[in-house]
Amino acid sequence: MKRRCSCCGLLVEWERLPLLGYQDMGDGSWAELRNCTCRSTLAIEVPGRPPVESAQCQKVAVAP
Repeated sequence: MKRRCSCCGLLVEWERLPLLGYQDMGDGSWAELRNCTCRSTLAIEVPGRPPVESAQCQKVAVAP
C-alpha cells in the first residue's frame, strides 16, 4: 500500500517505513504508527488489537 506524507509530500510504500508501534484510539480501534523519511509520524487505522510485540517488530529510536 502506498501512502503520501502530508508533511513532505513523498509517496512511500507503507510496509517499508519503520514501525513505531500502535496506539489505542479509545473507541475500540487502533492506529499503526510509522516514520516517514522526513521523520514525520504517519498513521493508518488497523482492525482489532495488534499482535503482541515480537522479534519481527523492529524497534527504532525516536528523535528528540
